[in-house]
Amino acid sequence: MIITLGIFQTLGNIILFLIVLGVIICVHELGHLYFAKKAGILCHEFSFGMGPRLWSIKKGETIYSIRAIPFGGFVSMSGEELEEEIIKVGDKVRLDFDKSNVVKNIIINPNNPKYQDLIEVTVETIDLKSDKSLFINQYSVKQDAMYIFDKREMQIAPLNRRFASKTKWQRFIATFGGPMMNFVLAFVVYLIIAFAVGVPNTDSTEISSVNEAGPAYGILMDGDKIISINGVDVETWTGSSNSVSSELNKTIDGYIIVVERDGQLVTLDEIKPLMLFYSLGFQATNDSNDLIIKAPIDVLAKSELKAGDKILSIEDTQMNTWEDVINFVENNKAGSESKEDLYKMTVYRQTISEYSGYIASVKQENGVYVVEINPTGEQENIIYNIGGTETLLVSAGSQVVAGEALGSGGNYDIQFVLYGDNVLEAVGVTPFDSVIGIEATNHFSFFGSIGSAFNMLISAGTSIFGTLGLLFTSNLVGVSDLSGFVGIFSLTSRAASAGIITLLSFVGFLSVNLGIVNLLPIPALDGGRIVFIGYEAIFKKKPNQKVENWLHTIVFFLLMALMLYVTYNDILKLFGI
Repeated sequence: MIITLGIFQTLGNIILFLIVLGVIICVHELGHLYFAKKAGILCHEFSFGMGPRLWSIKKGETIYSIRAIPFGGFVSMSGEELEEEIIKVGDKVRLDFDKSNVVKNIIINPNNPKYQDLIEVTVETIDLKSDKSLFINQYSVKQDAMYIFDKREMQIAPLNRRFASKTKWQRFIATFGGPMMNFVLAFVVYLIIAFAVGVPNTDSTEISSVNEAGPAYGILMDGDKIISINGVDVETWTGSSNSVSSELNKTIDGYIIVVERDGQLVTLDEIKPLMLFYSLGFQATNDSNDLIIKAPIDVLAKSELKAGDKILSIEDTQMNTWEDVINFVENNKAGSESKEDLYKMTVYRQTISEYSGYIASVKQENGVYVVEINPTGEQENIIYNIGGTETLLVSAGSQVVAGEALGSGGNYDIQFVLYGDNVLEAVGVTPFDSVIGIEATNHFSFFGSIGSAFNMLISAGTSIFGTLGLLFTSNLVGVSDLSGFVGIFSLTSRAASAGIITLLSFVGFLSVNLGIVNLLPIPALDGGRIVFIGYEAIFKKKPNQKVENWLHTIVFFLLMALMLYVTYNDILKLFGI
C-alpha cells in the first residue's frame, strides 16, 4: 500500500510538473505567436515540446502541435532563419490548380502516387518570394499556396510575409513578445497570491502567526496585540521610528514584550532573538554567551559547521561574546565584491569516540539497583548528565543499554568564504539578521495587492539577475549550481507539498526566470536575436544572415550540451551523489 501511494504521488508530481512547465512555455511561445501574427509574419507552426510530432491540428495557416520531448517549444516564423530554396530551376513538381486556374498546391515529390493525375512540370522560371505576382513557368501561384511533401505540408512565404521583411520594431516586438508574456504571467500569478493572502496590515501591531521554529513560539500567541517592546510603546508594525519592526532590530540581548491578550495586558518572559549569520553560515540563539551554534545555514555551499559547535576564534581573533561575532561581520563586509579567499573559524566540537556496548540486566524482582554505565549519548541527543547519577524507572526484567560514549572533543578549524552583499542579495538575505519569528496580520487592499505583485516581480527579477551576475563574474557560483528540468521537477514537488501559495510563488519565479534567461544577449536566444536587430538599427545595415544563422545554430547545440550536463548534475544531486 505504501509503495502504491508513493507511485501515485510521484505520478502526480510528474503531471503537476508538466502542467507548470507547459503553462510557462506555452505562454512564452504564445507571446511570440501573437505579436508575429499582428505584424503579418507567416507562422508555420506553434509547438509545445521538441522532437517527433505526437499530435497536431491546423487552424488557419498555422499548425498547432505537441511533440514527444516536453521540454521547450517553438514558433516557426517564415524567414526567421535563412531558408533554403525548396524548389529550384530544373526540379520536377506537380501542380494543383484552383477553379481560376491558379496554382494552389505544389507537390514536391512528382512520384507520389496520390497525385499522379496532376500535371507534372519541369521548373524553368520561378518566383515564389516576391511580394508581387508569384509564378512557376507560365503558371500563376497563389500567395497562400501550399508545398505538399510526402508527410507534411507548408504554406509558401512571399516576401511580405517573412520575418526579415518586417520593420525593426515589428521584428523586435515579435521576438520580445515571448519573454514579455512570461513577465505578464508572473505578475498575474503574484497578483493572485496578493489577493488571496492579502498585504501586511502595517498600521496594526496584532500578530497573525508565530513560527514554530522561532524563539517566540510558546510565548507569543496568534492574535496578541503588541503594546510595548522593552518599555517603548509601539503603534504600528512598520513605517515609524517606534514600530514593531524597528524595535525588534535594536538589540540582540532580548525583548520584554507587553501584549494585549483577551482584553488583558500581559508582560511576557524575555524572548532571546534567533541570530542569522548568513555571511558565516550558521544560526544561533542569544540565550547565553557560550557562542554555541544552533544550526548551520547553507547559503551557496554546504556549511561545514555543525549544531553544537562552540566558536572560539575567527581569523585567530578570540571571540568572547556574540557582539564580537557581529562586529567581525560588520567590520569585514565584502561590500559589492565577494572576498573569495578562505577565512578560518576555530570551533570546539564534541565528538563520539567509542562505543561502550554495555548492557545491564535488571533482576526479575522489584527493588533499587545501582548500575555502572559509562556516560553515553547518541549524536543528536541532548546530554542531561555526564559522569553523574541518573534515576531511571524501568520494568522488572528489562535491560538498560548504553550507547556510544562521548569523547572529550577538540578544536577544529573550519574554512569558509566571506560572502559579499551582492552574493547574499542574490539569494534574498543580508549578512546578519535577528528574528523572533512573528508575522503581521494581512488585510485586503486592491491597490496594495497590485503594489505587492509588482514588488514580488521586481524581487524575483533582482534575485535572478544577481545570480546570473555571480555566474559570469564570480567563482562562488558555477555551472554545477544551475538547475535543469530534473532540478525544476524536484523544486516543483517540494513547492507543491508546501501548499498552493508556495507553488504559485514558484510558478511566478520560474516564469520570470525563463523570461530573463531568454533575454540574455546570446545567439539562439531571444536576446541574441534582439542584439542583431540592435546592430541593424545602429549601423543601418542588416548583419550577414548566413553568419547570424551559423551563430544561432552553433550556440543552440552548445546550449543543448549545457542542458545535458546540467541535467546530469541534477540527477547526481537528486541521489545525493
